[in-house]
Amino acid sequence: MKKLHLRNIVKKKFNVTTDSNHKSTVPEDKLDRDLKPGTLAAAWVSDITYIKTKQGWLFLTTVIDLGDRKVIGWALGATMKAIH
Repeated sequence: MKKLHLRNIVKKKFNVTTDSNHKSTVPEDKLDRDLKPGTLAAAWVSDITYIKTKQGWLFLTTVIDLGDRKVIGWALGATMKAIH
């Protein structure tokens, strides 16, 4: 690359959006880090991910049953506002 006068272009891939210095209470870990309970509907977990599109960002939230690790629900939206 040096011989050809080439250089890489580094783009920041994401911004950290988690505020670890918050004063909110942290909920109790009722699973005690046991993420393989084996019983259906005993424990559900959720996560959110961001998807970049030509029209802007989309937010995908999934709910997974830890009993069989299958997605039991999901929502896709243009904002992170929860729909009741």
